[in-house]
Amino acid sequence: MKKSVIGVLLVVFVVYFTCRCYSQTSPLLDEEALIEAETFTSLEDALKKPTKVYKLSLDEQEFATMPKALFRLVNLQQLDMWGTGLTEISPEIGKLKNLQYINMGGNQITVLPSQIGMLTNLLMLDLEGNKITKLPTEITLLTLLNSLTMGDNQLTELPAGIGSMRSLENLVLTNNQITSLPVTIGKLQLLVNCDLSNNKLTSLPTEIGDATNMQIFDINGNQLGELPETFGNLTNLPYLNVGFNRLSSLPESLSQLEFIQTLDLQSNVFTTIPAVVFKLTNLTQLNLFDNQLTSISPEIKNMERMMILNFGKNKITSVPKELFAITNLMELHLDNNKLSTLPAEVKNLETIQKIILNDNLFKTLVPELFMLKELKELRVRHNILTTFPANLGDATNLVILDCVENQIASIPESAGKLINLEQFNLKQNSLKTLPNTIGNCKRLAYLNLEQNAIDEVAKKTIQSYFPIDMEILF
Repeated sequence: MKKSVIGVLLVVFVVYFTCRCYSQTSPLLDEEALIEAETFTSLEDALKKPTKVYKLSLDEQEFATMPKALFRLVNLQQLDMWGTGLTEISPEIGKLKNLQYINMGGNQITVLPSQIGMLTNLLMLDLEGNKITKLPTEITLLTLLNSLTMGDNQLTELPAGIGSMRSLENLVLTNNQITSLPVTIGKLQLLVNCDLSNNKLTSLPTEIGDATNMQIFDINGNQLGELPETFGNLTNLPYLNVGFNRLSSLPESLSQLEFIQTLDLQSNVFTTIPAVVFKLTNLTQLNLFDNQLTSISPEIKNMERMMILNFGKNKITSVPKELFAITNLMELHLDNNKLSTLPAEVKNLETIQKIILNDNLFKTLVPELFMLKELKELRVRHNILTTFPANLGDATNLVILDCVENQIASIPESAGKLINLEQFNLKQNSLKTLPNTIGNCKRLAYLNLEQNAIDEVAKKTIQSYFPIDMEILF
C-alpha cells in the first residue's frame, strides 16, 4: 500500500515537475508572433513576470555591464541594448538560449565572449559601433545566423571557419581593419549583401566567386590592385562598388554580369574606360569620378540603358558625340575636367535632368544645351563664361542654374522665360545689371549677385523687378 502511494506521489511529482518546466520554457516565436509580442522597456517590469518576457529593449539606458538579473529571462528572444555604454558582454549570455535577435550596437564593447556560440537560435547579431578586435571561433557555430553586422569596430581578421555560417545573407563589416578574407567565405551560398568597405584588403580570394547569390557587393575604400577572374561567377550581382581602391583594369570575366546595373569605379587609377564595361549593356549607373581618364571611348553609345554617368574629376578634353546617343540619360557629370565645348548632339539627350560642368574651360555654351526640355539643373561653376546663348530661356524647366565664379557680363532677355527657375546663383561674375524680363521668373526664391559690379542704382532697379519681400544677395 505504501509503495503504491509512494508510486502515485512520484508520478504526480514527475507530472508537476514536467508541467512546471514546460511553463518555464516557451517555444521560439516566429517572426510575426515576435513582432506582436509585448516589448518591455524596463528590466524591473520584466522581472515581475520573467517567463513571459520575449522582447526587452533597454536602448540608451545606462549599463556599464549586463545586469545579472537579466539572465533570469529564460524565454527572452529579442534583446536591444543599443547605446547603453556597455563595455562588455557577460559570458552568462550563453544562458539565454532562446535569443533570436541581439542589438548591442553603439557601445564600448571590446570582447565578444566565446559563449556567443551557445546561442544556436540566433538569427541576427548587431554589434556595430563598438571596439571589438576579434571574433571568437565559436561564432561559426551560429549556423542559423542570417545577419551579422560588425561595422565600425576594430577587426583585423575573420574566423577561418566563417564558411560554416551558411545561413548568412547579410554581412556588414564596413570600417574595420581587415587585411584578408578566409577562403571559406565562398561557402556562404546564401550571402546577398556583403559590405567590406573601408578596410585594408589588398586582395580577394578566388573563392569569393563561389558566393553566387550575391546581389550587393561593396568593397570600396580598400587597397585592391586587381579583382580575381572569378568575379565573373557573381552572375546575380546588380550592384558592385569597388571605388577608392588602386584598380587600373577589370577582369574580362565581368562581361558575364548580365544583371549588373550599378558599377562604382570612382577614385581608382583608370586611364581609360575598361573595354569590358561597354559589354555591360544593362548598366544604368556608372561612376568613374576621380580617375585618370583623358578621353571617353565612342563605344559609350552601347550603354543604351544608362541613366547616370559620372566622369567628374578626370583629364578629359573632349566628349564624343556618341555619348549623346544614350537617350535614357538623366544625369551627366563632367565637372573637373578640361572641356571647352560640347558637341551640338547634346540636344539628343531628351530625358536629361541634370548636367554638371563645374571646373572646366568653357568660354561659351552651345545653344543646343538649352533645347533640353527636361533639364532641371545646370551647374557651370568655375569656368570662363562671359554670357549665355540668346536662347537661354528655351530651357523652360530649369529649376537650378549655378554660374558662380565666371566672367558673365550680361544675361539675355530670354531668361525671363525660365518660369520654373527657383535658384539662380551668379555670385562672382562681371554683371552690372539684369534684364527686366527676369521679373517674369515668379518662382525664383534665391538670387545671388554677390561680388559683381552692380552699383546702388542698379541694385534698386533689380529689386523693383521682384516682390518686396524677396531677398536678393548683392
